[in-house]
Amino acid sequence: VLSLSGRRYVSRIRTGTGEEEREFLARPETRVLEEDVAHHYYFLHDAREGDRVPVIEPRSGKQFQLEVSPATDEEIRVGTVRVQAHRVTFTGGGEDRTVWFDRQGRVLRVEIPARGYRAERRDLVG
Repeated sequence: VLSLSGRRYVSRIRTGTGEEEREFLARPETRVLEEDVAHHYYFLHDAREGDRVPVIEPRSGKQFQLEVSPATDEEIRVGTVRVQAHRVTFTGGGEDRTVWFDRQGRVLRVEIPARGYRAERRDLVG
């Protein structure tokens, strides 16, 4: 659970072995991401080149800023369909994260080369 408490976000993680609580500085425009959860990148679809977006990763205990690189448009394959995508690289927290969004802001693909992570949609609905 992540909740706002005054000027801090408080993260509470419960497992079978106990509970852990951490505090993070609350900044305007903070986004919450989790490692290996690609759909959370949806909350970055409106970031623009040069923005420095504050991010919290509650489970890893990290708080950092992502700098938004210039975006490019390209065509990628989603399942059997070719789709126009907006590719943006976010740099920060010791890693580059490249995300492809469609015109509606949906996440089509996420790559984090430093971790060998790649997630991509297999189909488009709607």
